[in-house]
Amino acid sequence: MAIIRVLPVTVQNKIAAGEVIERPASVVKELVENAIDAGAISVAVEMEDGGHRLVRVSDDGCGMDEEDLVACMQRHATSKIRDVDDIFRIASFGFRGEALPSIGSVSRMTISSCPIGDKEGHELIVEAGRLVRVTPAAPRKGTRVEVRDLFFNTSARRKFLRTPASEHTRATEMLTRLALGNPGVGFRLQTNERIALSVQPAANQLDRIRDLFGDKAASRLTPFARDITDGLRVDGFFLRPPESRRNSKDIYILVNKRWIRHYGLARAIGDVFQGILPPRVYPLAVVNVHVDPAKVDVNAHPTKEEVRFEQDGILIAGVKHAIRDALEGLAMLPTAISLAPTAPAGGEHAGGHEPRPTLPVHGRPEPERQASLDLPTSVGRGKAASGWSDFDFAAARERLRGAGETPRETPTPPGTPLPASAPPDAGRPEPDQAAEYRSDGLRLGPAGQHRLLGQAAGKYLLVDGPDGILLVDPHALHERQNYDRLVAERGKGGTPRRLLLPLELELSPTEAASAAEALPGLAEYGFELEMPATNRLVVTAAPSFIPPARLETVLRHCLADLAGADETLANARDKLLASLACHSSVLLGRTLPEEEVVALLDRFFNQGQLPTCPHGRPTAIRITWEELAQRFGR
Repeated sequence: MAIIRVLPVTVQNKIAAGEVIERPASVVKELVENAIDAGAISVAVEMEDGGHRLVRVSDDGCGMDEEDLVACMQRHATSKIRDVDDIFRIASFGFRGEALPSIGSVSRMTISSCPIGDKEGHELIVEAGRLVRVTPAAPRKGTRVEVRDLFFNTSARRKFLRTPASEHTRATEMLTRLALGNPGVGFRLQTNERIALSVQPAANQLDRIRDLFGDKAASRLTPFARDITDGLRVDGFFLRPPESRRNSKDIYILVNKRWIRHYGLARAIGDVFQGILPPRVYPLAVVNVHVDPAKVDVNAHPTKEEVRFEQDGILIAGVKHAIRDALEGLAMLPTAISLAPTAPAGGEHAGGHEPRPTLPVHGRPEPERQASLDLPTSVGRGKAASGWSDFDFAAARERLRGAGETPRETPTPPGTPLPASAPPDAGRPEPDQAAEYRSDGLRLGPAGQHRLLGQAAGKYLLVDGPDGILLVDPHALHERQNYDRLVAERGKGGTPRRLLLPLELELSPTEAASAAEALPGLAEYGFELEMPATNRLVVTAAPSFIPPARLETVLRHCLADLAGADETLANARDKLLASLACHSSVLLGRTLPEEEVVALLDRFFNQGQLPTCPHGRPTAIRITWEELAQRFGR
């Protein structure tokens, strides 16, 4: 008997649904794109239970008659293309003709539609891919699609759906992307009873950004534009530094109004801001790529979120130059970055891409920061240590602990020759002689066996001990201490500090979705917040250990960390806890005042040495005297 068989239509549709429909947000994307292609000026999306129970999309587009309603449920039935040549110059969002039959095969779907000018509409009902009936219906402008019980007949897919909060956030992200690319269309998203997003048709993209991200963000936007080649142009906006975002999700790349993922282009945009923004933060940017449809393949991925460009390297170089020109106009480019690309021998850039900019190597804090160091600083990479300051350890300890003055000697900078009377081995302390050798500086620990040496490269604390040298990461240590404090105060309302003036934040739709879910958890730790409007968050009190100047940054970073988190409620709260502890901690690379140093290390040595931060990174690394002896061949 034959072993190769043609799959039944129902199985074909389920396989297609697995490629196109991954989650409720995928349903939102496909249906809203259809609405835009239909000429809609207003699109409304409603979701219940994260889209598990219901996704409803209504538009005021051209509508469909009875014949088109039936035809749209056939695979590869589309109004967007007519012949094979059309595939290579796609100018619409949807064109495969797979979305509706794929959605209908894994849900209970109802489509109501009426063409403009008709006096009678029609309603089509599909269940698990089977056409139930088509009946006349009251005329209404445009089309409305209701998708209920998504994946009800595909248990393997349904069990992988995430929490309703996560699905709501994903849908908000998806609609934000579509809204940025189509400012002339109004969008509204309602999740359960909450309006998550609402924007009216806008005159231009700048107005749309203002509607989505607020007046403050819009006022700090810098435009850029560049004609790269014939048929290829880029333009857009970026948020002027030092404003930044926690992750690269806020780099929106739109190709002929279609949002896409392009990791090479997103990475190149981030590279332009090296030396301007801190590490691991990103600009908020909207990049519009206008390209001849014949020069881009939008059929490279079933969901059309990834595309192929005919001139990929030229596009990346052009976008980088456009943003650099704008930054140069703001006088924000580091002087060490050469704007003029230098070709290697042979005259061509390797791989067809322009060379990466040359950035300054930071081996030590800048001079102006060096002058403000409160700790003796030694810098690696083979450079001699310098910049020792008169840090009064004893006075710091007395202020913080109320203890008497500890004997202190003036520290001797490394590299200073030993006295002539010193024995030959005096430069290498033995463990039992450590107390006598390390007699200067602040003594730490229950028995005073550790001594603070300084802060290396403006980052790590160096501590001398009987067992070896300890390198302490102040950020990881502070993060762990904040985390333990939050755990101890969970459910007790924290230790709040009431603000003199309420802090008002304008939120993006994605931040607002995260905030709505995070409000109960934040209240457990001493925050007092309310959302008087969809995109506004008002803070009247916050935990006392968060510096007021960092409060907005801490909150925004926490909301970014929570956005789209595929977590259970308990795990989401643990993630919120770790995020709060992290973003309220001292930044690695910041030179610390003496009080902060003493407080951190006092807790470390006297109240239990904490091995890792909440994310699992070590708080300290010990190099034993035995290891050092082996490295020096002794």
